[in-house]
Amino acid sequence: MSLTKIMSTKLVHVSPDETVGEMQKLFIALPLHHLLVMEGKKLAGIVSDRDVLKHISPFSGTQLESKKDTFATNLPASRIMSCEVITVEESASLRDVAKIMLSNSVELLPVVNDQNEVSGVVSWKDILRFLID
Repeated sequence: MSLTKIMSTKLVHVSPDETVGEMQKLFIALPLHHLLVMEGKKLAGIVSDRDVLKHISPFSGTQLESKKDTFATNLPASRIMSCEVITVEESASLRDVAKIMLSNSVELLPVVNDQNEVSGVVSWKDILRFLID
């Protein structure tokens, strides 16, 4: 089974300058848990919904919001992203992908083509969906 047949190719990405507040809006609006941080065609990092939640104060947008809350909401993706991103090649087997996910405790892997450009992402849900279909 080719990884390209199960990976997601509808990629949602942000720039390194995207703010925590804007990323929170994306996570609320879209059914996803990770955003790719791209500098042009180059993958710079990944931000998870949990990374964003760590920086959102329950007081944001209320009368109790402090300067510290506002500062955190305006942090750029480059400040909170995971920079050491593990990727897999399109030719990787599902078994190899699963091993990489388990050994690195990651839920999603960017898939790169021969030019090392991101062509998709594969998550543990994609693998499970393939197994039950």
